[in-house]
Amino acid sequence: MNKLTISILPLNFIRRFSLTSILRINLVERNCLQPKNLSSEEIKSVLWTAFDLKQLSGKKCTEINNIKSSRITFLMHEPCIEIQGSAHSAANFLQAHLNIVIDPAWDNEEFVNDIGSFFTTCSDIIFCQSKYQSKVEKLATGSKIPVICLKSCSFAILNTLADMMTLQAKYGYLEGLNIGWIGKPCPLINTYLCIAIRLGLNIQYCCACTSGALMSPATLPVGMEFSERKHTLLKECKDPHNALDNVHVIVIAKHQVADYTVTLDDIVERSNKNWSLLHTLPRSHFEVTQEVFEHKNSLVTNSIYYSNVVEFQVSISS
Repeated sequence: MNKLTISILPLNFIRRFSLTSILRINLVERNCLQPKNLSSEEIKSVLWTAFDLKQLSGKKCTEINNIKSSRITFLMHEPCIEIQGSAHSAANFLQAHLNIVIDPAWDNEEFVNDIGSFFTTCSDIIFCQSKYQSKVEKLATGSKIPVICLKSCSFAILNTLADMMTLQAKYGYLEGLNIGWIGKPCPLINTYLCIAIRLGLNIQYCCACTSGALMSPATLPVGMEFSERKHTLLKECKDPHNALDNVHVIVIAKHQVADYTVTLDDIVERSNKNWSLLHTLPRSHFEVTQEVFEHKNSLVTNSIYYSNVVEFQVSISS
């Protein structure tokens, strides 16, 4: 297999394991893929393939059996319950050998490409978590196996795709859903603006680290361009409660602004009656009341489950 370095799921897996085989990914002259560089069709293909794998869970499948005993490495700069939990679930499902390396200094090294060369000798694929997107890309230059960045300072691929799968499973569609985002700018909203908008979702957001100090997501220019192409709504709200107006999906990112706490009364008064909640983890008491977090409309645990499904999409050199 030719060397493939991507900043999203290993898309050549779709060619080998997709049951639908309707949509294809063009990897010609595309060595490093990022959310903003994927087409809407390619994003959909990743999601549908993940749903295929969900159907395979617990069933025998010749193609899955072909990658038993494959060697999967997770290279991380800090512990992460969600990523590590999903990694163990995926490895167990695939009956693969899992190696999790947590080194706070790996992405501070000058020659991280040497790390890529080292793991090439003992792995079939590398998943990365890093503070710096550029370091992952540099590591990949020394690797001869696929390198997939699940989370960095720029993007949160795993979380975003898991959220999209969660919403598709809940509503049966994505296009036309309204998202209300409240929280500080972070990799997750950066990725939402690159992926969710191209799937036809509308986003209204209130991003701030302190009360009244609004900030723009780093990928806002890209999101505005995609929104114009898809004729979707992308709107900044100066008041966090306005971000709840008529939305189907409330997405909350961790913050410490007491004025931005969302209560059940806020949601009932402003949001769609068929509302859902997604919340980044870990959380604090500032974001939502416990009543909201534990509400039957909360999809937080569902999204964690689909994180496992997303990580099942592993492409291994044969």
